[in-house]
This record gives sequence, structure tokens and C-alpha cells, in this order.
Amino acid sequence: TVGDAWEVCVATEEWQEHMRHWLCDVWVRQYGVTAQYIDQIGCVTQTCHNAAHAHGAHAGLAGQGFVDIVRKVKEDARRTDPGYILGGEGIVDVLTPWVDYGLWVGSSAYTGEFFKYLIPETHLSRELANGGGSRYTLRANHRADVALFNWFETAEAENEPVRRARAVVRPFVNRGRFMSDTGLTLDVWGNACWFLRADGDCTGAAINVHNLNPAEEGSVRLESPALRGSVRGVAVLEGGKLQALAIRQDGAGYIATTPAARFASLVLVQQASPENSLLVTARCEYGAARDLLRVQVANLAPEAQQVVIEASALPEGVTLDAFTSVHRLAPGAVLDLPIAIHGIETLTWWHTIPVTVASGPTRITRTVFIAPTLVNGSFARDTNADNHPDGWGM
Repeated sequence: TVGDAWEVCVATEEWQEHMRHWLCDVWVRQYGVTAQYIDQIGCVTQTCHNAAHAHGAHAGLAGQGFVDIVRKVKEDARRTDPGYILGGEGIVDVLTPWVDYGLWVGSSAYTGEFFKYLIPETHLSRELANGGGSRYTLRANHRADVALFNWFETAEAENEPVRRARAVVRPFVNRGRFMSDTGLTLDVWGNACWFLRADGDCTGAAINVHNLNPAEEGSVRLESPALRGSVRGVAVLEGGKLQALAIRQDGAGYIATTPAARFASLVLVQQASPENSLLVTARCEYGAARDLLRVQVANLAPEAQQVVIEASALPEGVTLDAFTSVHRLAPGAVLDLPIAIHGIETLTWWHTIPVTVASGPTRITRTVFIAPTLVNGSFARDTNADNHPDGWGM
């Protein structure tokens, strides 16, 4: 309750009709509203013990009630406006057939397996600068606050942007088969799931691990009939960081060390086509002393590879220090190449820098996003004088 008001169970027909009436009959039909957002509908739960409600007698958590609301609203509004858009707070599986977008919220329970695994191309934006907060005082925090990412679980505002980590394991996710936790044994406090990639030109797995005690490393064991023989691997951490991965065979299974990190994707490869034998990440790191363009390359081929690294199309006024562009990588090795970058503090808008890694005929390009310096303001201020309120920087 709030004061004398009581929270209404969303599974009741009366409340669902109340929502449909106001959102559709009033706002869509009378006022011509073409898009709406329902706060909290995908990130809160209710407990109700009234067996007369639609959720039955099981002290329902109202999930079905939320589903009924968005379904009724979306279907009715689309009868008037076929292009009607409906969004909500939270990204959860049960709402995805009817909501067009969701606000990513700070809990792993509300991020949605549907988005994380079945639509990995969807890039999600995490905006936390709600105006006037002293929490965002560093350039790195401003940039992390507006960074695009798509990860296996939620991430805090202070974390490195992790969008590029998804691009690294995308060949396994997009062309792989979701195996849930079948055949997995995890000895850390957390959870894990995995994808099997076995399509002829590449055989391997991507194991996504959520470590709830990130100060400790552990191990994960995977047993699958599809994996046999020698396996190489690499760990993909938050921010697209690559880390060499020790793998040993244990009977019919493989044991890999789980890094001391909150999130990691452990990529195991038995057979790889040329375009999948190199894992590449590239990102901009913002520091108090200097800014870096960091390129990392992992060799998952059974033989050594020579790679050539090139960064091109720099924004005006931005320069890179000289760096060694040709490297030879042993099987399973990870190259870490930090390059000092200068002049990005003068940028006033988003820019990108293509970074290409070539090995023979194989060329892999990663796009590095360079974020402008933002001021954490409010909806009543226009700090950078661009005729748009500071707001959340959306």
C-alpha cells in the first residue's frame, strides 16, 4: 500500500480492462497517441492469494496478468493504428511477443533469455544518468553510461562497455544451437548455459558463465558427444577483454578454468574455418593519464598464424601512437596490443574507428565506438547548447 491506496492485482479482469480503456480508447483513439511505454510491467512482481483471480490459487506472481495487459493493449491499439508501438520497463521473455522495446533494468532477473540468446544482434542501450547525480564525475563513467551493449546478463554502470564481447561470440550464438545447461557442471556460485556450434566448417562451444562471486575463479566441465579430440579456447570477459583459457580433457568431457570475473564467455574450438579461427576485440579505454585503443586477438587454429593489424578512418584531430602491426601467434595465444590514442577529448559527437585484423585471405573488422564527453544534466537544462535537453542522453 501507499498511504490509503492499495496495489491492484494485475490478473484481475477489471484492472486489465481499466488499462486497455485508458491506453487504447482514450490515448490512442481520442488523442492519436502512436507509441506508449508502461512502467514496471516487466520488472516487478506481485504476490496475490485470491483464488478468484486469473492466476489461480498458487499465490501467483502476476506474470500472466502482465502478459494479458500488453497483449490486450497491443492488439486493440493495432486495430486503430497498425504502426502502434508498445514498450515497457524490463526485458522479459513472456512479454516479447507484444512489446516492441524494453528498458534494460539493473537486475539479472529482468533481462530476458529471449533477447540474450535468440536475437543477439539486438543492441541494448543502458542509460543511468538520471540528472544531477554526483556518481558520474569521470570521463570513463560518462562514456560507459551511454555505451551500447548486449550481454548475457545485466551490467553495472561502472563496468566497461560489453557490446563488443557479444560480437566476438556471435558466430557461435547465431549459427549455434542453444543447449541450456545440458552437460555442464559449474563449481562456482552462479549459473551457466552454452551454445553448440557444429555446422561442418566449425565445431566448438560458447559457454556463458555468470559468476556470483567474481573474486574467485573456478572451473566448468562440459561433456558433449559433438566435442572430441584436441580443443583450444579463450575467455571473453566484460568489455571485450580476451584471456587465454586453459583446457584439459577429463574422460568424455573438457574442463576449463572460469576466470575471476562476473561475466565470461568461454569459447572452446575443436575445428575452425579460417574466419572463425581468430577472435578479435577492439575498444577504446578512457583513463586519467591517457586514452587507449586496445586490440586483442586470439588464435584458435591448431597452427600458428601471422596477423596484420590496421586502424583507419580516424576522426579529424585524433591520432594514434606508432605500433607494431605484424605479429605471429602460437595456437591458443592471445595478443594484447594497447595503442595510445590522442585528441578524443575534443570530440562532440559519436565517432567510429574501423580496426581490421588480417591473416592470409581472412579479414576481420571490428568497429570501435568513440563516445563524446557528456554532461550529466536534467530535462530542464541544455548544457551543450544543442537545442535538446540533457535528459538521459538518449
